[in-house]
Amino acid sequence: MAILAWSLIMLNGGWRTLLDNGSPWALAIFALLMIFLPMVGFPISVFYVCAGVAFSPWQSIPVGLVCLAINMSASYLLARYCWREPLREKISRRWPQVFSLNEGNALRLTILVRAIPGIPFWMQNYILGVLAVPFAAYLALSWTIQGCFLLGVALTANGAITQDGQLALWGGFVVLVTMLGIRVTFKRRHADLTQSEASTT
Repeated sequence: MAILAWSLIMLNGGWRTLLDNGSPWALAIFALLMIFLPMVGFPISVFYVCAGVAFSPWQSIPVGLVCLAINMSASYLLARYCWREPLREKISRRWPQVFSLNEGNALRLTILVRAIPGIPFWMQNYILGVLAVPFAAYLALSWTIQGCFLLGVALTANGAITQDGQLALWGGFVVLVTMLGIRVTFKRRHADLTQSEASTT
């Protein structure tokens, strides 16, 4: 952030031209900020809205999807290999079972953490990394869910700015379907696990 601020000052007012819609520099700055700022607690939703307001969504959405993958991967690796062991002893005292998740429970936990609206995005990444959810499942589920939210919010924001009601409705529809899909998938997964545990006993 300090480097970015210094760069804008050195441009001596030319930064407005630099950040004009469609500028590759604007997208590059957007991408860098989207990768790093959510790792320190900045809300990811701001970038979803910005993707539709400040840029054409057909430019910013592909860039945003790549940024999400990089951010999620880096956050997961940081949590798993730097913070897991220091936190393991403290967490195991109260919830010892969370560090011995099987594949089914790991998938269910990933969907649950992503589905709870009160947990910030950065904390979701770190929680799943500390609990060592399988990386492939973590990234596939997380990227799909957040990618759908990015698509929906960006389309809605762009539709509102350009007064394109149809585009805004499509964006809202994507968000709604994503939320319903998460809920149905979690319930189905929970029912399957409950049934398999009952049959085992």
